Amino acid sequence: MDDKQRQRQTRLSLKGLSIGDAFGQQFFSQPELAATRELPPYPWTITDDTVMAVSVVETLEVTHSIDPDFLAQKFAERYVADPWRGYGGTAHGILQSISKGVPWRTAAGDVFDGAGSMGNGAAMRAGPIGAWFADDLVACVENARQSAAVTHAHPDGQAGAIAVAVAAAIASTLEPNGDPRLLLETAVAHTPDGPTREGLRQALDVPLSFDPRSAANVLGNGDRIISSDTVPFCLWSAAKSLRSFEDALWQTVCVMGDRDTTCAIVGSIVALSVGNTGVPQLWLDHREPLNCWAYLHLSAAISRCRVKAAWSRRRPCCRRVGVDRGSVPFAVDWHAIVERVYCSRCRRHIRLMDGVHDVRFISPGLPRGIFLTAIS
Repeated sequence: MDDKQRQRQTRLSLKGLSIGDAFGQQFFSQPELAATRELPPYPWTITDDTVMAVSVVETLEVTHSIDPDFLAQKFAERYVADPWRGYGGTAHGILQSISKGVPWRTAAGDVFDGAGSMGNGAAMRAGPIGAWFADDLVACVENARQSAAVTHAHPDGQAGAIAVAVAAAIASTLEPNGDPRLLLETAVAHTPDGPTREGLRQALDVPLSFDPRSAANVLGNGDRIISSDTVPFCLWSAAKSLRSFEDALWQTVCVMGDRDTTCAIVGSIVALSVGNTGVPQLWLDHREPLNCWAYLHLSAAISRCRVKAAWSRRRPCCRRVGVDRGSVPFAVDWHAIVERVYCSRCRRHIRLMDGVHDVRFISPGLPRGIFLTAIS
């Protein structure tokens, strides 16, 4: 795959993840709707699952792999900008420490008496990694491990991320008439030994014709908030309804449990199988707007400018960036559109991708000196 293909697939996975996250979140307050399959009313708000996944996608687009130092910085920036997105208690502690300058290895390694977290938080954001590395499972496994290590030092917390990323990679490349159980088989083959892998082995023995509630009784539903209680059912559910985004999420949410996370994982995988046309526009319209594409375009553009300046040993001023027509900080709460970004000293323009980029809901903060053009 070329970079544009990787980007399209990765953003498709993020779309599915964010819809699943926002959809599942609604059933904590309205669980009765699951029985009738009545869509919760607008708006569906996103949680930390999506916020952290955006940082994963940004890292992939800027560095073309998972740079854990860069990823930790982005996690911390977004956490500080909006800490009330449903982060768990352990995540609060880790991200607060990182934001205060504690190395991520120390922050992640100190929790649970030095054992590290085996929670499902690393798995929930791993689908886009599988989309990016769909053509290279070795790289997929290693980058999933690196993405998890920033917050989950326990090997089984990392195993959950690896399993989800591998399943997403298979969903992205599986032929329309391919066997969906290949998701589970390949995940078992690449996931390190431990409770999550044992759960995946059990999932292979559960027929896809089973009722989801029966499967959850065996595999778990995320209630314990750990990888081994979450990932096996999610991969089973994704395999069961790999060709239908709606069915996959309805059957996932009906078992309740950690429903925003389970639906986020399943959505990130199944979206890669059904494609953009298979993700219902109505569901997308119900989800809180992400509007993160402008940020991702800008971040990648700034990175390219820095790399070129360093390589040619020219234009070091391009490390500081301004805007045309009135500067405003990136962290805005009102409607703004990126037109073009330029170096404030040499006036060299950094070309962004075509299209209108709405950044109304973005507030993660950019490196110093980077601003957007505001249009009233």
